[in-house]
Amino acid sequence: MKNRLTHIIFVLLMLAAGIAQAQQNIFTVTRTDDPSPFLYQQNPNDPAIIGTLQWAVRKANDATGTILINFNIPGNGPHIINLNYYLPDINNNNIVIDGSTQPGYQTGNPAIIIDGQTIISNCFIIHDQQCEIKGLYIRKFNTGISVLSPYFKIDNNVINQCNLGISISSNYGEVTGNIIGTDNTMTGLLYISGYGIFIGYTLNNITENIIAYCQYAGIMVTYINSQNLFSQNQIFNNPRAIVYKATPPVLKPIISSIINGNVSGTSQPNCRIEIFGSTGNENANEYLSFVTADASGNWTANVTTTYPYIVATAIDQNNNTSVLSAAFAVPAPTPGSTCAAAIEIQIN
Repeated sequence: MKNRLTHIIFVLLMLAAGIAQAQQNIFTVTRTDDPSPFLYQQNPNDPAIIGTLQWAVRKANDATGTILINFNIPGNGPHIINLNYYLPDINNNNIVIDGSTQPGYQTGNPAIIIDGQTIISNCFIIHDQQCEIKGLYIRKFNTGISVLSPYFKIDNNVINQCNLGISISSNYGEVTGNIIGTDNTMTGLLYISGYGIFIGYTLNNITENIIAYCQYAGIMVTYINSQNLFSQNQIFNNPRAIVYKATPPVLKPIISSIINGNVSGTSQPNCRIEIFGSTGNENANEYLSFVTADASGNWTANVTTTYPYIVATAIDQNNNTSVLSAAFAVPAPTPGSTCAAAIEIQIN
């Protein structure tokens, strides 16, 4: 009886694995050309469109289950896909478009470039839940990526030469590890002509991105009840780093002193204070460390930086994030000192 039960369980597990495997859909981009999408409407299996990005996104929209679009374009990269036609909106759950699958991919230096040639409005519009766009170089669109549905992830992309880098009109998303407004060389020639990230909703995590050379601001928030977390981002060479259309949901911290390496200041009570090396006001060039303010709002931290200034942000318990503090000049080392700012993190 026991052996029979074990056999039944084994068969059921194998059936479940088979169903899961059947629901795995992988569509591989093997070409850089962009033929007319009408070919797909006439015949989805037309050899003239199979293997293109247009074909892969359309196949993904028509599929069920978990869906992966990967890349395996032959030859040495980077491979440039010049779009002549709009890509369809992403209208299916659980679609992952993963540029890091292309041979030759390196973090910060994707091997797949999608170029809108300044004639296509959006590269990708996410219209359904739990979608991810990863490891791509996106350039020359009005908006690099637009998000209209929750539980999304945008990670490790390079987005530049657009009007907007990323536009978010939904929630429960993660935007992490992207380079916006420049590339891995940190050049200022690939700027965003508007905002790096434009947020019109709540409950999103924006973390560990590089956002630079955006002509309006690095991050713009228009939603009143923000609860958007901005953490460990390097935001620099923008007129403003973080801008709220309404009153910011948490007060920015105040740096009051740097004495013998102790960086001290005040904020709203119990906030997480993130500290950055800076070239001056509105620049968070280098993430250094964090400390939690005490119940009176006092905090002291240890940081070491080669930048001439320190700035900070405050994050409350609801993940509301302040704008940058005023820049505070790092004192010159005293004679005989090898490090002007180095003590253990502590809370007063």
